Amino acid sequence: MNGMQSVPYRSGRQGRPCAEGSEALDRHILATATRLFIEHGYAATSVEHIAEQAGTGKNSIYRRHTTKEKLFEAVVTNLCHPLVEAATRFEKDLSNPLAALKESCRTLLTFVLLPESVAVYRLLTAEARRFPDLVERIQRKATEPYVASIRRLLETARQNRQIRPDCDVENTERAIMGLITGWAIDQAMLGLDGFRAEKDRETFFENAWRLFLSGVSTA
Repeated sequence: MNGMQSVPYRSGRQGRPCAEGSEALDRHILATATRLFIEHGYAATSVEHIAEQAGTGKNSIYRRHTTKEKLFEAVVTNLCHPLVEAATRFEKDLSNPLAALKESCRTLLTFVLLPESVAVYRLLTAEARRFPDLVERIQRKATEPYVASIRRLLETARQNRQIRPDCDVENTERAIMGLITGWAIDQAMLGLDGFRAEKDRETFFENAWRLFLSGVSTA
């Protein structure tokens, strides 16, 4: 999803939309819901308001997402989809799992700093106390596929003796995620520009990666 501008949806046809029109409406509903959830929060955003802003009927939304919770889950899952897709791509060539892991982590750093990613993460943080079960389900559905990919790459790297055999995969994954994204997310959540230029982000990433390797290297 690039940007969050929405205009009323018009299919130009009566009755059920064709497959192409239905997919366009799917994207439009998600874009509108994303914008409104970010602007007003989860609790203050109703399906009725989303339908009104999207220029479609509530039934069109409920056919796709049976509850507001399901719609919110779809918003976050849709946002995370490119990240999961990229991780899956990197896993296809396991001739050098450590190199694949590096590129997947680099993609993660870029992803977490996208304006929409920061806004949705801020929203999840704000709503976590009131809706802990919802946030837990979203985390499991939207982010676990990426985490699982990272763990598979770490396990393969361990089997290939690219990292120490005594590395615990689960804890190593947590450590590298914190190392790569922790400070960057903190800065973004506070509205601060931690990386004023792309080269600054790249320098940070390379330093973080070297620190990671120093802790897991077999050499």
